[in-house]
Amino acid sequence: MVFLRINKQAYYKTILGGCASIGVMAIMMTIFITNFITFIQKEQLKVITISEYDDKVDQIAFNNSNFLFAVQIEQDNFIENPYFNITLNQKVYSRSQQGDLQKRTESIELVPCTLDRFNQIFAENNVNFHQQFQQLELQNFLCPSY
Repeated sequence: MVFLRINKQAYYKTILGGCASIGVMAIMMTIFITNFITFIQKEQLKVITISEYDDKVDQIAFNNSNFLFAVQIEQDNFIENPYFNITLNQKVYSRSQQGDLQKRTESIELVPCTLDRFNQIFAENNVNFHQQFQQLELQNFLCPSY
């Protein structure tokens, strides 16, 4: 068996190596503690959105009979005591014949989702949505009130 020994020692330690190890550990601990505090205080929220636009858009009118979506933040007791308030604003842009752009913003209230609202949409296609509603726990989500 061949051993590599320096000054008759199996391990070679230097002051520089020890200081570098302590420095790296201090930096790693600082990063971890800072990220942990940011997470606990909910200072930073990352949201990823993808927007795709079609050049040939017809006039679309969303209502209870053709469109419904549900929104939730994963937390206990979201409906009664949410960490964040979710708002929904609808913006309508129209251009007059003179070329003036008119902007209108409407706030849409979000209310707890009910099975009846989903059944209005799925009943037209003879789909029973009860099982999916229970499985996804959609009663704990918010839906627009339009």
